Amino acid sequence: GHGVPGAFMTVLGQSLINQIVREQKITEPQQILQELDKNITKLLHQEKSKYASESNADGMDIAIGVWDLPTQMMTFSSAKRPLYRLHKDEITVYAGNRFPIGGNEYRETKVFAQIQIQAQKEDVFYFFTDGFADQFGENPNVKFSTKRLRELIVEIGRQGSLQQRSLFRHFFEKWRGNQKQTDDVLLVGFRV
Repeated sequence: GHGVPGAFMTVLGQSLINQIVREQKITEPQQILQELDKNITKLLHQEKSKYASESNADGMDIAIGVWDLPTQMMTFSSAKRPLYRLHKDEITVYAGNRFPIGGNEYRETKVFAQIQIQAQKEDVFYFFTDGFADQFGENPNVKFSTKRLRELIVEIGRQGSLQQRSLFRHFFEKWRGNQKQTDDVLLVGFRV
């Protein structure tokens, strides 16, 4: 989200996730998202109305991955955010679910899927917000796009982490040019 509503949802979400994982001992990504959705919906009184205009319709996008080091297994679940896996020079996109945490849409049908991915040596996984892909460039009507982001990951994904950080920043700033930054940008990657 943007501005104060986005910051509020972030703080609320982080607090609830800490409670779900630390106090309730829930560690499966799918179950964390189900519990988070239930709590956000309840706290924001979104369950009382079927119509966005009658209640707070704010929601959040989130992806959760649990890494099992001994088995090299990634367990993934998400609300509107993908996970990218770079294997050699090929990207696999794990799309996640099409609905957010909270909000008034899809209230009756939310069941978060969970995916298990067996990693291989030298795989690189990327989690990210929509801020990078949604950034406008010198042409204010053109966003960087998820397609360009995938191409960039394939191009630089074999570099070391510090080199990738520098290159992602360079390409982002070069694309943005004199445009204001559209949104917060977070891109996290790790190599197996």
